[in-house]
Amino acid sequence: DRTLSLFGHHVTIGGSGGMATEPVHPVLPDVFTGEGSFESWAKLFSACAAANGWDDAKKLVYLPTRLRGWAFRVFEHLPDQDKATLPALVKALTLRLASAGQRAVSAAQFRSRGHQPTEALDVYAYDLVDLFGQAYPEVSLQVGDPMIRDQFIMGLQSKLRDKVLAADPATFEKALEIASRLTSIGQLSAGTGTPMLCAAVGNTSEATTRPTSDPIAALSSSVADLRATVNSFIESQSHFQDHGQSFPHGNTPRRRLRCFHCGGTGHLARSCAKSDQRAPLRSENPTIVKCGNQGIVPHPQVTVKGKVGGIFMNMLVDSGLVGWLVV
Repeated sequence: DRTLSLFGHHVTIGGSGGMATEPVHPVLPDVFTGEGSFESWAKLFSACAAANGWDDAKKLVYLPTRLRGWAFRVFEHLPDQDKATLPALVKALTLRLASAGQRAVSAAQFRSRGHQPTEALDVYAYDLVDLFGQAYPEVSLQVGDPMIRDQFIMGLQSKLRDKVLAADPATFEKALEIASRLTSIGQLSAGTGTPMLCAAVGNTSEATTRPTSDPIAALSSSVADLRATVNSFIESQSHFQDHGQSFPHGNTPRRRLRCFHCGGTGHLARSCAKSDQRAPLRSENPTIVKCGNQGIVPHPQVTVKGKVGGIFMNMLVDSGLVGWLVV
């Protein structure tokens, strides 16, 4: 095989009849500093790479060496997945190395971007991150996290926004997590998702979670469990300690029912057999009736029994109250 130098290229002529070229001095475009259109520069770089006979692997190695200043700083802050292949690298740099006018447009879109009622939160969040990268390509996502978080929260619908603000998330990722959880809870409450009902059993700190496709059946079951819990609580509260006597745990006697009319136990006043012997609600005492008609409040007479002249008599005690009517 013989190697010749032709127009700056090494030309190898072999016995196989094939011809391969390898440039002595590769054809390279001017460096890109971030001024102008990166898309146009990338096309020029691709043409030079084709003239040099480079494959995508070699293009991936050489492209970053032609970046300078702000453009190279943008490259440094790209995630590893954007640097893994040539198409991914060109796409990422094209998005982030837009012109100043395009960056201003992206910044305005980022600040005005809001969440649409029917839009998935993940789509809204991804769009915000993408717009932030276009508007501020020199700022890493880690540094810009507070800006993305604040814009994400302020763009939410009012009720959801207030709840996320109350939670005070520290990061954009946490804000997205809280908003997604609140949205899921709202969908379940509205019956648009698969209900997950929790029914307290025994201790209020323990719960049983039952996913079901039938919300009516699940709700009925939950109400039944809740009713059983309430009844158990009422029964436990009906035990008490009688006259200070101590009872072992679990052996406290149940409170006995007492009638307000006869004083008996085991029944209430409404079912008292002696209820017909109660005094009438309206007194038939003529003195009391007369006092009531005249607007005077009659007070019960307080008397004591004592001897007067050797004879036991009921004597009226002066209680100091006014309004007595001597009849």
